Amino acid sequence: MKISPISRRRRSLIIVAATLLEPVAIRLRGYRMGGNLIVRCRKGHLFMTIWLPGASLKSVRLG
Repeated sequence: MKISPISRRRRSLIIVAATLLEPVAIRLRGYRMGGNLIVRCRKGHLFMTIWLPGASLKSVRLG
């Protein structure tokens, strides 16, 4: 099955919009972007990590 150029363009636009929407939503909720961030694991321990919206530096993000 061949995908038409219009649906390919629409799919690309949706992916770009979703990628840009995440940092905007995070910023509006008051979270800092980038830099060092303190996070808590399931057991309650605190760690400092580098966090970027839409990216993962400590693991490979598949999907």
